Amino acid sequence: MFLLRLFSRLPLPVLYLFSDVLYLIARFIIRYRKKVIDENLKFAFPEKSERERKDIRNKFYRNFTDAFFAETFKMLTISEKELKKRFHVVNQELVDAPVLGGKSSLMMAGHIFNWEMAILGVASNTQVMAETIYLKLNNAFFNKMMLEIRTRLGVS
Repeated sequence: MFLLRLFSRLPLPVLYLFSDVLYLIARFIIRYRKKVIDENLKFAFPEKSERERKDIRNKFYRNFTDAFFAETFKMLTISEKELKKRFHVVNQELVDAPVLGGKSSLMMAGHIFNWEMAILGVASNTQVMAETIYLKLNNAFFNKMMLEIRTRLGVS
């Protein structure tokens, strides 16, 4: 974990360079879950051509490696100040107000960005305790790392 923590202290643009290499490996060498991705895209976008779906697949790989690798590892050590520059919650007061009034409130979002950044971003923007639902990972090392990331900045 020490080496990952040290690695995560690199500036995010440098981590994105490593992510670019990982993208090439995942996309062209390992072809990570290519069949599943292609089937899902064909199901989701039957009206699109093979070329259009291939472009979407390539964008998926790029987003996946950036979000999983660069951004998630950065969350191990990102400062609250840097996080607030990168993640902003719009209308957070609409979620906070019911809680401050003694009621429950629920915030939901689409799965189009880095969840780890979102968890920390919401926690650093809210006036109330932020709680998140967590599914334990099968890999003990990554489970520990993700719990460490997800419990930073007051998230429970």
